Amino acid sequence: MTHGAGREPIRNILPCHDGPPEAGRALARAPEMARTPGTSVAVIRVAESIYKTPPFSGYAHPHEGGEHQHLLAEACRARADRGVTATPVERIGAAADVIVVSRDRGLLQRLLPGSVSGELVVEGPCDVLVVR
Repeated sequence: MTHGAGREPIRNILPCHDGPPEAGRALARAPEMARTPGTSVAVIRVAESIYKTPPFSGYAHPHEGGEHQHLLAEACRARADRGVTATPVERIGAAADVIVVSRDRGLLQRLLPGSVSGELVVEGPCDVLVVR
C-alpha cells in the first residue's frame, strides 16, 4: 500500500492508543495498512506526567504504569489476532512532543490547549492519518 500516487510504500505505522473508542478505530486500521512486506507497526501509549521536572517525572500513581502496560499488551495482542506483529511503546511526557520526538516550542505554545491529533497533523514530519 502506498500513501499517494507515485510515492514510496508505507514502512512504519505508529498507532497511538489512549483508550477511548476512537483509538480502537485507529488501531483497527493498522493491519489494513501493514499489508506491505517490511512494514513495521509499533503501538504507542503516552502518559502525561503531572510532575514536569526531575526527579518527579513518572506516573502519578504506581498502578498507572501497570494499567498502561496492560492496555498496550491488549492492543498488540489484538493486532496479532489480525496477522500483524506490533511492538508496544510506552512513554511519559506531553503526547504530541513524545510522538513527534520532541520539538522546541515556546512557553505560550505549550500552555495553549489543543488536541494531540491536531498538533501531530501540523508538526508531524510524515503523513498523519486521523481516524474519527
